[in-house]
Amino acid sequence: MPTPVYETTLGRATFALCVGAMIGGPLSIATMLGAAILEDGQIAEQWGAIAFFMASGTLVFAVCLVLLATPLWLLLHGLGYRSWLTAASLGTSLGFFTSMFLYVAPHLFRAAGSSYSYGGSEGLIVDGNRITDLGWRLYLSCSFGIALVCLVVGLVIWRIAYRRASTQASLD
Repeated sequence: MPTPVYETTLGRATFALCVGAMIGGPLSIATMLGAAILEDGQIAEQWGAIAFFMASGTLVFAVCLVLLATPLWLLLHGLGYRSWLTAASLGTSLGFFTSMFLYVAPHLFRAAGSSYSYGGSEGLIVDGNRITDLGWRLYLSCSFGIALVCLVVGLVIWRIAYRRASTQASLD
């Protein structure tokens, strides 16, 4: 059986990116803040802050989709890689590596000899500008959560944007 060929239009692709941002922003914020919100138990008083973070997350997600995912997807599309598996792989890997970069990069560019440290009730996340074991576990778990969100977003975008190409053989 031949491999199906998928096509898209600019309109479907644009709509798919908008839907992806509308899904990805709130899901990513819920992934990062969900445990803290549920643990606090005072959700009613926090709706304003939650709405602000979700709106901000949607904006950030939209910018990342346009600046990071779209150029890479255009390259993959041009090379003929247009399957749902490609979309899921791109979303997952971009989500994970972008998230890890955003967590780790601030520690890479601190001045030599910096003694920057911070942590929480469970212990130090950064100690003397070095990420602790707890910090790595936290950063990795958050990045895996964001990667799962980006996997879902990649699949949703692909499903909205792509259709099987109509061929003469399928018309006969």
